[in-house]
Amino acid sequence: MDHAVAAAYGWTDLDLGHGFHETKQGIRYTISEAARRTVLDRLLALNHERHAQEEAAAGASSKPARKPKARKHAPDQKDLF
Repeated sequence: MDHAVAAAYGWTDLDLGHGFHETKQGIRYTISEAARRTVLDRLLALNHERHAQEEAAAGASSKPARKPKARKHAPDQKDLF
């Protein structure tokens, strides 16, 4: 599954280094520490790129902000009970 996810991101150059590695939970079969750091760095960079794209798209199509409607006051309710 790790290879499929890496391929979906286009990261075919990434050596995941699967094996038994020390983690906070003990020894686990997982990707290597170097691969984990690379994945996290790439995800962070991708996040920044997508955020910049969203900001640019929002700026290009931004409309003037609407003023909130004034709240209507509730009618006098002294005679209800």
